Amino acid sequence: MKEFIGNAYPTIGVEQEFHLIDPVSAELTPRVHDVACHLPEPWRQKATCELFRSIIETQSAVCRTVDELAREIVGARLSLDQACRNAGVRLAAAGSHPFSDWRREQFIQTKHYTWLKKEHGYLIHQMLAYGLHIHIGMPDGDCAVYVMNEMRRWLYPLLGFAANSPYQQGMDTDLHSTRLHLFLHLPRTGLPPHANTFHEVEDLYNKLLSAGDVID
Repeated sequence: MKEFIGNAYPTIGVEQEFHLIDPVSAELTPRVHDVACHLPEPWRQKATCELFRSIIETQSAVCRTVDELAREIVGARLSLDQACRNAGVRLAAAGSHPFSDWRREQFIQTKHYTWLKKEHGYLIHQMLAYGLHIHIGMPDGDCAVYVMNEMRRWLYPLLGFAANSPYQQGMDTDLHSTRLHLFLHLPRTGLPPHANTFHEVEDLYNKLLSAGDVID
């Protein structure tokens, strides 16, 4: 397991995942490589592929203030929106796509996503789910574990704020977050086991690694 890299002060960064959609039908469209080609530097270096070719992710710089992060987010979205228009597609953000058929989606052929496809089969094919991931820098591993444990009490309020995916496969699911339930079908998701120290996390990781449950 890699050594924990601490931060001397609290830092913040985000990853944003977006749908790439057809401008007329609003269906998902597999154009991530076309969009990436239209991104100027430095934003091209901050954009990556995700599970399907109809998803693009932007990664902010490591920021020291929320104002600095806000400028990064706005800059990324404006640049990405223009790149999408130049590529003939549009950008959308939600926890899931409301009506596109997962059976038509094209996988990104990387080692990691090929492994996921092999491990999860039918379940991973349905993962038309998108997220906003917030990363907070911590001074050391034990501090990170402490904060993770304290955050458990806030998970349900945060889930309520984040619920924005009531539709799936063209139907109203009567759920506020189909994204949550898509993820809960997969192993290694949901609440992590409780740990008191980073050393305990390392022990758990090594057990999963030796069992072949994770590869990196």
